Amino acid sequence: MMYLRLFLASRLIIAALSLSVVIAGCGDIRSVEPAKIAALAWSASNYSIGYVQTGTYSANKIFTFTNSGIETASGCSAPVLSDTTNFSIASDNCGTSNLVAGGSCTVAVRASPSTIGVKSTTLSRACTLVSSSISALPGAAVTSNTITAQGLSLAVSARYPIAPDWNNYYRISTPTVACDGSESGFYSVTCGHGGELRQAPLTGVSSCTGLTASDALGVFNWACDDSSGTATFYSTGLVAGKGLTQLVDATAFKYESLTVSQSGTPIVSSPATTWWGNTVAAAPANGGGGAVAVLTGAGTIYTVSASGTSGGYNFNSDGMALVTLNGAVLTYADGGTNCDWITGATSGGDRCLVVNRKNFFWLEGDYIGTGSNEVFIMANGTKFNRVRNVRGSDSIESVLYFWEASGNLVEHGVFSKSQIGIGMESNSASFPNKFNIINDVTVFQMGSTGIYDYYSSSKSEQNIFTGIRMNDIAGSGFTTGPGSSKSTFTHVTILNNSGDAFNLVSNNDTISQVAIANSTTGLHFSGAGTNAKVANVAIGNSATGISIATTGNVFSGNLLVGTASTTKCNIAVASAGLVNSTCSDSGTDGSTAYTGAGTATNAIFSTSFVDFTSSFAGKVTATDAINTSNSLGVQTFAALTDWLFFESIFRMWGVDGSAFPNADNRGRCTSGSCRIWDLRLSANDTILRNKSGNGLTANTAFVTDGVTACPAAVDGSVIVTDQMTVPHTYLLNAMEVQGRGGNNNGLCENGETCVYSPNFGAYQGEGALTSLPCKFHDGTVTGVTMYGYSTNGI
Repeated sequence: MMYLRLFLASRLIIAALSLSVVIAGCGDIRSVEPAKIAALAWSASNYSIGYVQTGTYSANKIFTFTNSGIETASGCSAPVLSDTTNFSIASDNCGTSNLVAGGSCTVAVRASPSTIGVKSTTLSRACTLVSSSISALPGAAVTSNTITAQGLSLAVSARYPIAPDWNNYYRISTPTVACDGSESGFYSVTCGHGGELRQAPLTGVSSCTGLTASDALGVFNWACDDSSGTATFYSTGLVAGKGLTQLVDATAFKYESLTVSQSGTPIVSSPATTWWGNTVAAAPANGGGGAVAVLTGAGTIYTVSASGTSGGYNFNSDGMALVTLNGAVLTYADGGTNCDWITGATSGGDRCLVVNRKNFFWLEGDYIGTGSNEVFIMANGTKFNRVRNVRGSDSIESVLYFWEASGNLVEHGVFSKSQIGIGMESNSASFPNKFNIINDVTVFQMGSTGIYDYYSSSKSEQNIFTGIRMNDIAGSGFTTGPGSSKSTFTHVTILNNSGDAFNLVSNNDTISQVAIANSTTGLHFSGAGTNAKVANVAIGNSATGISIATTGNVFSGNLLVGTASTTKCNIAVASAGLVNSTCSDSGTDGSTAYTGAGTATNAIFSTSFVDFTSSFAGKVTATDAINTSNSLGVQTFAALTDWLFFESIFRMWGVDGSAFPNADNRGRCTSGSCRIWDLRLSANDTILRNKSGNGLTANTAFVTDGVTACPAAVDGSVIVTDQMTVPHTYLLNAMEVQGRGGNNNGLCENGETCVYSPNFGAYQGEGALTSLPCKFHDGTVTGVTMYGYSTNGI
């Protein structure tokens, strides 16, 4: 008879490793599987909690401790962590209890990194293993797993330290140098606005994959760049409709913070604090016909928190700002002549609500004149001013007026009820009015001109006008003078002008993507103006489509001139670019021959598909919920008080004539009933909508999967090069999305984020941009990220 002996090899078990046991008997050898005695393991041998903000706790991670063997694990110790500085046990139902065969218990662990970087710990529990079926030698069994987390912190700072505060500007060519106003050039090309450009690096994170960011006030667009080896978020500009108004209260900047998310889950936030150091102060009360208030203090931001009146504000330091808050409207209190904007005197001259004669001024909000004053004046060589989200009305001459001013940016504005909506002039060769950008504005109810870019003896040149909507101008939509040249006009819709939609006496202008309906004349090249470049123009239901008295003009892309026009082309000179009467040689659809004019014109001509009677949403017959003056879209002129606020930026007041496009809808509403007009395209339109490719057939589909090629109409080779001294080459059928890191001129150029233009004119759709772009095909223009609007037509 043999004596049985048990040889038990006890060992340390880590994570899923198990105890090995061998039993030897007389005449035979029998092996018992280790897992049959006791198999202790955590539910995860290695686990990453992921990113955790320093100084905060992660969510709890539950780890299950299981005995999958047939024997009880006894004498167990409580679970412990090897690093208790950066990790902690949030709850423990294991304790020191035995763990029966098949039993389990749980422990919740959370990370709380004290500093940035990867942190690691082990979660361990030791038990003694004893077999009840054999004489056993006690053995220690310890299981542990490894847990990691990456500590993150986030701090937001100025991207360009030389320009940390609002209305600080840096030289784009040398970002370590501040702009001082001596510079010359376009906004965002020569001088950049440092105030809206912030940065936030994620130290230790090398990839932007899956990461997004948003600020608490929802004011900025953000992009991630990991080319430096560290994922860093940069603000690329302001969200449409947002600005300084959302960042300040009456006397201070609001607290702002940035949150970074991974796959939609927030992982780290910056401290809530103020990001800028400007003084913020309430604008002084000077209503009731009070004297003009002269305001000084470089960089000071003045606020208007409640609707009221003012005798006028004269800004006399660089970098100042004026904003209205909380829906407040500032109205001029007529205290008599209070400004000489040429000399700077605060008496005599004109009546002015806002005068700025310095550089780097910022204007936002809603302002109303009395009809006997100027509303906004930017005068005497002032540069790099920003007029954003401004609505203004009731001026004696111009709602917004630039005198010898350059490098300014006007965006997202509404200007109504004046003689001129936006005026730009200069009578000094030393201070030409140039390099200004007017983008995404609505102009209506003007007695003379919508936008006036004119001076007879000096220069107003190289300005950009894009995304312009006009209705019911008593004179011309655009007027340029013989001293003007080399400007670019694109994405323009003009309805119901009693004069010319464009009255051009200037030289070397570029005009593209235009829709004109029911005006006396569409394009009028008169006087000394020559050498215009025109592409993608549709003119319908007008007395005269195109009238040319000058030479050297070139037409390309698509040229639609409607049969409803009494005269399609009135051409007075040879080599004007078009042929008299018939426009093209044959005057038939699809023609590209213009040899009779002896020019380089090669536009695809169409005349049969240009009746715009049903193209536009047109007259509004339901009550506009935002406008406080209308009922079913109508109000008598005498009772009309709300000239600024509408449900859509494409809505504006006009004449309530007979059925569109009759001539009695043209001009300015000054008596009787006025009607709200909507310049968006109808979803049923088949003439202007989705025809920007060749003007005759529908464009190919825009597929938003990031893989399918963009429509041929927005290929990188379908371009326009304007005639400025330093030319812009841009996509004919696209617009720049502002605030996404481009140069904010509205033209879709190399490397920019843009929106597809399937239609003629300013309206290219609405709603949210598609979640994914189409796949852009490089040509002359390269590297564009192309989105589309979710809705096209109403």
